Amino acid sequence: MGVFGWLKKATKVVGKMAMDAAEEPQVQEDKTSVRRGQVANPTHDPYLEKWNNRAAPQIINLEMPELTFETRYDFSKVRAYDFGMENNPIVIFIDGENQLVAKEDILCMNRFLSEGHLNDSEIPVFSICEKEIRFVPSDLQGADDYTRLAIMPLTPTGKRPKYPLMMAFCLLSQDEQWKISQAKGKEVFGRIYYLPDGNIGKAEIICWIHNGTKSSYFVFQIRRGNDGLFLSKVVKHLNCFQENK
Repeated sequence: MGVFGWLKKATKVVGKMAMDAAEEPQVQEDKTSVRRGQVANPTHDPYLEKWNNRAAPQIINLEMPELTFETRYDFSKVRAYDFGMENNPIVIFIDGENQLVAKEDILCMNRFLSEGHLNDSEIPVFSICEKEIRFVPSDLQGADDYTRLAIMPLTPTGKRPKYPLMMAFCLLSQDEQWKISQAKGKEVFGRIYYLPDGNIGKAEIICWIHNGTKSSYFVFQIRRGNDGLFLSKVVKHLNCFQENK
């Protein structure tokens, strides 16, 4: 079975934490699990109903099948995070030497952040510091404040995705983000998408300047052309909270 068939099956079965098909890659439960966090749902939103009734989130061990795309990441044995919801994507932790690969790709985004400032003085100076890249979530109740990988599913028409692998990166914990948003400071996070040949195909970096009602954020869109990656554009949202008044 290819990775997409495995991914479809694993996504369905992992919610029950039981991979018992004899010919399938095995998923074993880790002893790490947490209490389920609840979200107020006075309007009975269907998604929130599923979220509040989900199984306990857990860290699980995966043995991946042969991949259908090239990658510098080692997927032979990885840990993953299951939110406990059926059909929810499986988020893969970045451990060991895979962190070196992730850091290299994240730090190469700095040149585009610098380019944005040089091209437009309204765009502040942003940078990504290696030691600030987070690989561990602040909690296991749904926190997304860490850098992780996700294998993208087939398209609705059953075709292979243009970008089969995605990495979301984060520099601040939820608590740190909250404190900065209530005061002043910078925040950088984003997503990097990989092509089937293993190269970065595109990236989207979101950079915030938190300053109360005068807060602004900038979306750096990086694309791949014939000569490699380039900064396609920067979408500016100046004084964004005032815009919404």
